[in-house]
Amino acid sequence: CKTGMFKPLFKQGHFFNEFTLQSELAIDTLYEELQKKKILPGLRLNRWYPLLANALLVCVTETKERHQIEKFVEEVRNIAEKCCHPERSAP
Repeated sequence: CKTGMFKPLFKQGHFFNEFTLQSELAIDTLYEELQKKKILPGLRLNRWYPLLANALLVCVTETKERHQIEKFVEEVRNIAEKCCHPERSAP
């Protein structure tokens, strides 16, 4: 999802099913907006690591189908667009 609003938090090495994203958006806002769409976005890390206030641990395993992952990406893109360019989302 190339929005420019997210970057990998840990850049070294490869990952298997889990990865951590650092967001320029407030993770709580992203989380709440995705939950409204019935999407569980991942684990907010600020509860255990206050310095990672805008970090999200995302897990993508064989239990998720491609269309579910694509929906997640689409909704994150929409939320990022709405937050960065609110004039574009106005009717």
